[in-house]
Amino acid sequence: MTPELVGGAVLGSFWWITAAACVLAVCLRLGDGLRPAARYVLVLVTAAAAPLLLAGASVGAEGVGFGEASWARPAGVLWMWGAGLLSLRTVGGWLYLQTLIARAERIPWPGMELLRARMGVGRAVEMRTAARGDSPFTARWRRPVIVVPLATLAGLPAGQLEAILLHELAYIRRLDYVFEWVLQALEMVFFYHPAMWWMTAMARQERERSCDDMAIEAGANRAEYARALVALEEMRAPAAAMGWTGGTLRGRVGRLLGARPKTAVWPVVLLAALGLAGQGTSAWQKWVDEDVVHIIEPEEKKAYLSLRDDAEREEFVKQFWARRDPTPGTERNERKEEHYRRIAWTMDRFGAQGWKTEKGKTYIVFGPPDEIESHPARGYEQWMYHYLEGRGRNVVFTFGKR
Repeated sequence: MTPELVGGAVLGSFWWITAAACVLAVCLRLGDGLRPAARYVLVLVTAAAAPLLLAGASVGAEGVGFGEASWARPAGVLWMWGAGLLSLRTVGGWLYLQTLIARAERIPWPGMELLRARMGVGRAVEMRTAARGDSPFTARWRRPVIVVPLATLAGLPAGQLEAILLHELAYIRRLDYVFEWVLQALEMVFFYHPAMWWMTAMARQERERSCDDMAIEAGANRAEYARALVALEEMRAPAAAMGWTGGTLRGRVGRLLGARPKTAVWPVVLLAALGLAGQGTSAWQKWVDEDVVHIIEPEEKKAYLSLRDDAEREEFVKQFWARRDPTPGTERNERKEEHYRRIAWTMDRFGAQGWKTEKGKTYIVFGPPDEIESHPARGYEQWMYHYLEGRGRNVVFTFGKR
């Protein structure tokens, strides 16, 4: 295939894929009540249909003489370079993963057989532990293996560890490791299209939610599972592995606590309207701009923004929550758990951007009010707190017109 034909196919497929993503976004929004497993299949099928769109675009490009256009060749060359670099990333991730597995130590886990039976996994599953590692992950298809860092084994109670293992077994039962390679292949081929990155991100989000549901159905305690998610918030699985990636922490914790997530349609609509090529704000920037925006002190934010790399930011986040831990020395940080519970509540009560509203900000900072007086006829509502440190007694917040 010549660079001219490749370039014509790339440019010719752009709006077709955008249209498919827009239709998918609307379908997901209308199907917010569907189970995550069904939503996952819908996203995966739509994303996997992209090669057919590309093939159609190639035929169209050849028919109208795209090969003779001056812009087709450079576009094709850029695509070849981009796809080549991403293929190196994928291969490198796979090699790194194999190295981690090879260095991990095999350990017997007496309860694994029972957990396999509860999840309905018929194949043997090998469990290993690694001295170094970010978070638990699952790999391999024919002979699956679960690798759990020593810090996770030693630092989590039995109930939370059981929930994590059930989540990993859900990956194995669903053959998600195979489909992860499909998603990475789509990202490699269609790296130029932001709508494809959105679709693969949505697939991973629904995959995580589906595995969460399967773990709960297999007997994991919701509260213990939510605590496990919070405990593993800052841990990231290796590339190309099935681990604790995909979907935001507060979205998953919110679901476990009863919040109903809603699909945001605006990202794809915005892409279609503006043709943006970015992939969004980094997780570290999102932490300071969204997760703790209402509780971080100005001096802390200034110090955080001056940090130079992710290792420093990770250490800052750990110290940030450690300073607020009401029971230092214990395995739980109740203040951190309560903070993310409050965020999930505001999103459930006031929408996906509920944490930005005045009520949401007040709830996140001060918690649930002691009394609420609603005056719908006058269009306002009052929240009273019997006592707030630094503010005194019977503090009242008024929302809306009075």
